[in-house]
Amino acid sequence: MDLKKSLAGAALAIALAIGGYFGVDQFTPPGFPDGFVYGVDSSYDRLTYEEAVALREEGVTVFVQALTAFPSSGLHQPANRVISLRNAHDAGLAIAGYALVGDLSYSGRASIDLARVGVPDDLWDALIFVAVDIEPSGYSMFEVEQALFQLDAIGKPMVIYTNCGTWYDKLGNPRRPEGALLWHAYWDNSPDFDFANRPSWCRDFGGFQPDEVIGEQWSGGLYVRGQSVDRNIFRAVVLPAPTPEPTLTPTEVPTVVPPCCPCGCN
Repeated sequence: MDLKKSLAGAALAIALAIGGYFGVDQFTPPGFPDGFVYGVDSSYDRLTYEEAVALREEGVTVFVQALTAFPSSGLHQPANRVISLRNAHDAGLAIAGYALVGDLSYSGRASIDLARVGVPDDLWDALIFVAVDIEPSGYSMFEVEQALFQLDAIGKPMVIYTNCGTWYDKLGNPRRPEGALLWHAYWDNSPDFDFANRPSWCRDFGGFQPDEVIGEQWSGGLYVRGQSVDRNIFRAVVLPAPTPEPTLTPTEVPTVVPPCCPCGCN
């Protein structure tokens, strides 16, 4: 596999997933570097339509929802995941998801299948990526690769969410699969996308190159416009602008005007 072609294909697939009606610059908040957009991710906090609209007004372009989670009770689907994605999508935000691996009762492939089950087809098709979340202990790189290859098989880019310490400590710093992209967790409280300036001990982080990093999670655990989120910065070239401003609220029903009859309209 040609890595450059693979990465270009993944970026194109993500871009085509949402298109875009506005210039990305309109959605780049002050303080963000040119060519990057604002994203948030959430787990259990139900996103209302009003909150989704408020996030967009805040300058958020991308909303990422947990499709599976891994508390003490085991791997499961957060109850709010579909309604949160629906409200984000209806409010004109680009949507994405993430899925954990790590429960020994699920293989890597089964973890992705669990993330997929129950998500309506239109929302699943709209997800610009589903990241494999590398956090808990108790799994190997084999499960991670299974999950990534399953995403590839069902037409989603191979995206990994993790940080350098976890990648080293939990997996032993293996090479990332060819064609995999990185969503990097680096809580420096600054949207500056500084993967290239990571500490010297982390230089050999999975073999990832700076141009393979699509996003940086730079802050976590706070409220933005009423929603509990982590904050992120994503490459605009990979994650283009969202759909047009919504014109209807979920409770509004459009008026249907019947066509004119052959004899003319009154």
